[in-house]
Amino acid sequence: MDTKLNNTSKNKFDYRDIIWLTVLSLYFSRFPIVGDFLPIVILIYVVIYIFGNGVNKSTLGMVVTLFSFSILHTFFQFIYGEISIINSIGRLLFPITLYYFGFLIIRNDNDYKVAHKYLITTIFVYTFYGFLSLQRAIYTFGSFEASRIINGRTVFSIWDGSPVSATILNMSLSFGLSLLSLFLTNFKGIKISKKNKIIYFICFALSTYTVFTLGNRSGILILVLAFFISFIFADKMNVSKVFRVLGMVVLLIFFFSLYQSDLLGIRSFFEDTLIFGRMNQSMAEGDPRVAAWVAAFNGMFQYPLGGRRASLPLGFAHNMWLDVGYVGGLIPFTLLLLFTIKTIISLGELLTKWNHPLLIKRIFLALYVGVMITFFVEPIMEGGFTFFTTFCFFVGLLDRLNYNQKKILLENNYGKIEF
Repeated sequence: MDTKLNNTSKNKFDYRDIIWLTVLSLYFSRFPIVGDFLPIVILIYVVIYIFGNGVNKSTLGMVVTLFSFSILHTFFQFIYGEISIINSIGRLLFPITLYYFGFLIIRNDNDYKVAHKYLITTIFVYTFYGFLSLQRAIYTFGSFEASRIINGRTVFSIWDGSPVSATILNMSLSFGLSLLSLFLTNFKGIKISKKNKIIYFICFALSTYTVFTLGNRSGILILVLAFFISFIFADKMNVSKVFRVLGMVVLLIFFFSLYQSDLLGIRSFFEDTLIFGRMNQSMAEGDPRVAAWVAAFNGMFQYPLGGRRASLPLGFAHNMWLDVGYVGGLIPFTLLLLFTIKTIISLGELLTKWNHPLLIKRIFLALYVGVMITFFVEPIMEGGFTFFTTFCFFVGLLDRLNYNQKKILLENNYGKIEF
């Protein structure tokens, strides 16, 4: 029987999910003042659940690694004057809170519909935060070009008009950019409602428009790699997929030929865009982030306790792991790297070990590609901590889906058991 992922299902999705989605949406969209502290509400829920039911043993490795990183990184940030006492609470508790909340909130979701709603709602919120923040800048100054002359590559928050740099906004767009493969391909055995297909398309289209307008080069990388990696590696290679890949290569060659010949003015239009200018400049002058990566990596061994003592050509290393090492030194860097590796292992299990629907595999793989590229090129802990905790939430959802499959398999083989 086909699995149908739609928005009309009554399967375990009720008013409580609506409340939690509202809380998450306000947090993810950086709702002023209140939004920053909403994870405390989630923390209370998680703590009450753990007191009544204990910690699921399957999560211990991830929980210990993530919490150990949070403790040490927060400690070094605080003693070096990077954050205040109030901010240190969120830095310490929010990553583990969002991870475990993701693990709990879909504990009875054996047919993926609730998990799908949480994933798509999160992507939708991030996309519209980025798009509407750009529109506010355009509305205020008449065009983004006029805004850029006055303010640089900066937009303004939809909530309070506070400035948001294009670098930070790119994090909000990475999720939507990852969705191209979801509405361009069919999924055998899965019926996707028209409403969901429209949501996928809208998120992708608005994210792409915003990225091109802002001239975010890493956004183009996310768009291309997320599509090809999620399309090729989400399921097994077969003859049909080989022909589809070859067809895409032929299409790329065709479109490149159109671009080179400047048919319909395509090349002229693209070369007039901000993103082309920034890519041209980067190729001519070199990307300073590469020098910052090398300096930050070497600096960790010169200054193993961090403290921003290494000399960087930029204010940050523009790489999540190296920025952590730059501030906190080798130990937080190693713990964060270990956490990242564990999350990739979890993704690998989702793709290869368990019998998850192809749609779910492709969503998670595409999101991981978008997230990892963003982690590699942006100062996450300095300007995108909410983005990092959102990733922790996704990992919690993923680990629960894997756990549910494992539990079903064991129960089928040995009868109902408790962990």
